[in-house]
Amino acid sequence: MGIFILERIYHIQRPWLNKKYIESAQPKTTTPHHEGISLVLCVYNEAKYLKQYLKSWIAVDYPNLEIIIVNDGSEDDSLDIIQQLTSEHSHIQIITIDHQGKKKALETGIQKAKYQCIALTDIDCYPNSDKWLHAMTSSFKKSGCLIGFAPYHYEKHSIVNGLMQFEMKLLGEDYLKAAIQGKAYMGTGRNLMLWKPDFLEWKANNLNKLATGDDDLFIQYCAKKKLCDVVTHPSTWVYSAPPISIRHYIQRKSRHQHSGRIYPLALQFRLFLLNLPTIVYSWSILFAIVSGYLPIIFMLSTLILYFSSGGVLLRPRNIQKFLTFALGRWCYGILFPYGILRTLWTDKSKWLG
Repeated sequence: MGIFILERIYHIQRPWLNKKYIESAQPKTTTPHHEGISLVLCVYNEAKYLKQYLKSWIAVDYPNLEIIIVNDGSEDDSLDIIQQLTSEHSHIQIITIDHQGKKKALETGIQKAKYQCIALTDIDCYPNSDKWLHAMTSSFKKSGCLIGFAPYHYEKHSIVNGLMQFEMKLLGEDYLKAAIQGKAYMGTGRNLMLWKPDFLEWKANNLNKLATGDDDLFIQYCAKKKLCDVVTHPSTWVYSAPPISIRHYIQRKSRHQHSGRIYPLALQFRLFLLNLPTIVYSWSILFAIVSGYLPIIFMLSTLILYFSSGGVLLRPRNIQKFLTFALGRWCYGILFPYGILRTLWTDKSKWLG
């Protein structure tokens, strides 16, 4: 019972982002520039998502926009779909390379970009507004990077969806709050703007063999040089499709956790403390259920969570979404240790680029 009470106290008192805090901490709006932006998209066997989302990126409203689609050696119909959907758009450049992983594809797209301002996202995403780039550039200072928010859109009531909604709430609000405080340590490549000269300079001096995680390392580099800003207005959001299965989620989570092993020790400790209450909470409930004890405290605590601690960014607004969210939170705490162990016993060559 003590574990439940302590966990509830921590969760309620944790400084979630709120509307007043977000508005007071936004970077000063700059005069929107229209010098040109290169939007880079990497594609590998994404036929399903191309049919669903590519049109939304083509429809983005911005003058002097270049869209670079890097086909990373897709083996399905991705290239045919790309050519079919982009044939009438002269501002779209298609680059095909041998399959070398997303990291190499992304570097290729950035190097080929003709504009200095680079916007990054994924093909399984869509912008919350066709004015997305207008909203992003109004806060971009033509240096370092600009972190945007990229929640997972709610497709249906499922454990996987609840899992991702909770993870994005937990980690998303924490890294956004850290960035607002000038202590950015991570972001998401699904919604990131960077200044090409700064990225290439950092890349030339920071070589690593990780298949993922370069975006976070670049963000940490920019934060140290005071070149990192953050924007949280809904018009700058980019929604992403959640994983299709628990297995897919674990694979993705393991990659992220493996990349996190090269974070500074202080950041690793921060993330450990961030996840610890949920891990303890979830496993305590599991043991309570196994032991035959009816977890009344759990039911009470979820009600407290619903009424008092849902941050402004991703608070479930109806009982079905809330129950899915609460179940996803419990699963997150159960699966998190497994993801860490998986990074230890998996052949490290699978994580290298």
